[in-house]
Amino acid sequence: MSTYTLPSSSNGKHRCDNCGEIWKANQLEGIKDLENRVDPGSVVPSGECPECGALCYPVEPDPSELLNACKDIMKYVDRNGLPVNQDDIRVILPSDLLRRTRSLIDVATQK
Repeated sequence: MSTYTLPSSSNGKHRCDNCGEIWKANQLEGIKDLENRVDPGSVVPSGECPECGALCYPVEPDPSELLNACKDIMKYVDRNGLPVNQDDIRVILPSDLLRRTRSLIDVATQK
């Protein structure tokens, strides 16, 4: 039996398909016998659950949470302007940031 460890490039959350526990990528175990547990063309699991040994998969962000985050950023910039990083010479105009954020909100609300 071979053990397959996926590269952990994601710091996101991963949910166990059996017990529902949430784990960070670095907490997951390598996948034992991957080729017999996953069908060709299916979503590749992140690893094995340290508690029950079932397969874990990345947790996708909720689109409504992303939309709310964009709205919060827009409100903040509207009220306070764009914070300036003293070490960075590049400047992003608040109007440009607001325009891009509003376009993200428009796309998200059209779905």
